[in-house]
Amino acid sequence: MECPACGRKNLEDSKFCSGLRENFIERIFAYKRWQLLINEPPKPSDLIAFHTSFKCILMAHHPNAQTE
Repeated sequence: MECPACGRKNLEDSKFCSGLRENFIERIFAYKRWQLLINEPPKPSDLIAFHTSFKCILMAHHPNAQTE
């Protein structure tokens, strides 16, 4: 997972701020949680908890990608 990046001008642009800014912020928080998780080899239960915590966000962005 790569660190989310976005130009400062995009974040300040009123056209950009609607859904794209929220998406960018979600990606930053997910990235930070992922980095904390992989500091040490994660246990399967840790991976399940990580994915479970982001399930609603994933379904909101890609409803057909989730089967459960």
